[in-house]
Amino acid sequence: MTITLIFVTVIYCIIIAIFIVGWYAIPIYKRPLKSNQLPALSVIICCRNEAENLPALIASLKAQSFQNFEMIFANDHSTDNSMEILENFRQIQPNVHIVNCVGTGKKNAQREAIAVATNSIVFCCDADCILPKQLLETVAAYHNEHRPDLLIGGVKYEQKNSFHAIQACEFGSLVASAAGSCGTKMPILCNGANLSFPVEIWRKYAQNLHLEATSGDDMFLLQNIKRNNGKIAFLKTEDTFVTTQPTKNLSDFFNQRKRWSAKTTLYDDWQSIFVAITVFGWCLVWLCAVIMAIFSDKFGLLVAICWGIKLLFDSALLVPFFLFSGQKQILPYIIPTALIYPPYIVYTALSSLFSSFVWKGKITKR
Repeated sequence: MTITLIFVTVIYCIIIAIFIVGWYAIPIYKRPLKSNQLPALSVIICCRNEAENLPALIASLKAQSFQNFEMIFANDHSTDNSMEILENFRQIQPNVHIVNCVGTGKKNAQREAIAVATNSIVFCCDADCILPKQLLETVAAYHNEHRPDLLIGGVKYEQKNSFHAIQACEFGSLVASAAGSCGTKMPILCNGANLSFPVEIWRKYAQNLHLEATSGDDMFLLQNIKRNNGKIAFLKTEDTFVTTQPTKNLSDFFNQRKRWSAKTTLYDDWQSIFVAITVFGWCLVWLCAVIMAIFSDKFGLLVAICWGIKLLFDSALLVPFFLFSGQKQILPYIIPTALIYPPYIVYTALSSLFSSFVWKGKITKR
């Protein structure tokens, strides 16, 4: 056990060190002062029972500094008054289109919306998001200047209490890893709440995006582009982080994370798989060592040292990331999150393999 724990700790820390190097390697993008002839965007928003969140999203879309875009809302069989809100918005906004989905689930909703997109660049976000004022202008400018096949944007959680802050810390580690891995030219993560790409890229890979998966196409699109040596970039700017909503309770939290974890079984990118196995492996081995330390004093010091070393490397990535993204209030939660993280990861990973999860009122069985 001693050698195993030391080994996985070393491997884990090497991975995080690579992400740290990658984060600093990404140049901060500065929008051109004069953004003439920027490409028009098709903004895709999939929604199911999002009446509570749509007004804030719509307000942020109306406030954008860049107005050359169409909005396509894919209504995934909502049973609340989401459609009423969208119809009222369409009456006053000529560039709004509503797609009442034939299929079910986010994947089908996204596909049906992109099928009617008329512009060359697709920007995807979620219905519970708030977009910063300069986001769409910056996205259009970056695509115009650098021509990426996939542009990954930053996402952060709204925080109203300690539960939200811990979620934001854990979620922030994923976004920081996405950025850091992208900076080292081996991207392993992205998030559909702030993601853009040329529409022809999506059409090129549309049939290879695991139609059987319940979640969206974001990770599968990334892996297809990466496999074919496409250009993948992270948009590193302070004012383009989309704000989204954390889950309201533990049940919703674990259902969401099980949904995310479930699709890792469909990954075919070895780097993504290796990182996922390493993270799970460290958490599992460390927990086993904790249990052994209860019965043997010789493991106690090793458990503490390995956890402390991991915390130092994690902090070296997370502290600059949280400061850059305007989330310095999360910093006190790094240590509590690090304590909760191992049992949470082990539980989520194992339960996603053997149990069903509920999302947006639908039960998905393994």
